[in-house]
This record gives sequence, C-alpha cells and structure tokens, in this order.
Amino acid sequence: MNHEQSEEELLKLADIAMYRAKDRGRNCIYFYSVDN
Repeated sequence: MNHEQSEEELLKLADIAMYRAKDRGRNCIYFYSVDN
C-alpha cells in the first residue's frame, strides 16, 4: 500500500482482509498483502 491509494481502495482491502480472517476462524488477525 502507498500514500496514493484512495480511501475507497483502502476500505476495500481492509474488507478483503476481514473476510479472510473470518474464513480462518475466530481470534485471528489477517493483513492484506498483494502476495495473498
């Protein structure tokens, strides 16, 4: 991520990370990465 990304793009990526964490079960943290 960089400083040029829009708020909408950051929220989209946060949403993706949240749903991936939910898919993996409770009590976990998932960070969005271009590699994932």
